[in-house]
Amino acid sequence: MSGKQLYSKTNSNYEEITPLTYIQNVIDENSKNSLDKILKIYNHIYIEFENNNTITRNKVPKELRRCRLTITYYDNINNKLITERFNRNDNVASSNTAWLLNKHWDTLLYDSDIFEKEL
Repeated sequence: MSGKQLYSKTNSNYEEITPLTYIQNVIDENSKNSLDKILKIYNHIYIEFENNNTITRNKVPKELRRCRLTITYYDNINNKLITERFNRNDNVASSNTAWLLNKHWDTLLYDSDIFEKEL
């Protein structure tokens, strides 16, 4: 893949710039599919935690919200990895209010559920 790096001149130095973009603008070079189409193929998304589970769930783009979508995030306030699945249909998933309700999410896994078994 050939690409170009953006730089910003600050005094006598240059700093790399990482431009913001939309997920629809990121295209896979081989399949020519946009990132949002690729993410829809898979049913599990890692999201960066922000303050609480409601704000974190709200970070899922509306076009990716659907029945049985699984999300994982690391709750850095309580120091635990959480995996949840949306348990309602696609019509409910399109409602922002319903998407955020705890009763519409099943917790599948906490990192405390994962342990190393001694042999």
